[in-house]
Amino acid sequence: MCSFLYTKDEIEYAIEQIVHDARHRALLQKRYNDKTTIERLAEEFEIEPRTVSDVLAKYRKDLEGFILWQRNRRESFY
Repeated sequence: MCSFLYTKDEIEYAIEQIVHDARHRALLQKRYNDKTTIERLAEEFEIEPRTVSDVLAKYRKDLEGFILWQRNRRESFY
């Protein structure tokens, strides 16, 4: 997900709404809001870098879709 295309607020809200697992939510917030590297996340969460990549991939499309849906909803409201 290209975080520079979305605001920090959009990313945070999407993560809160889409991701129900607290550990995954924390990982995604650190990656997208704090720009933490995959290697650092792996160390911090005591998991393999491949697992970090898998978690990011698992949610990427859903988060982007949710953000775009929210934007379209706002635009059509006005």
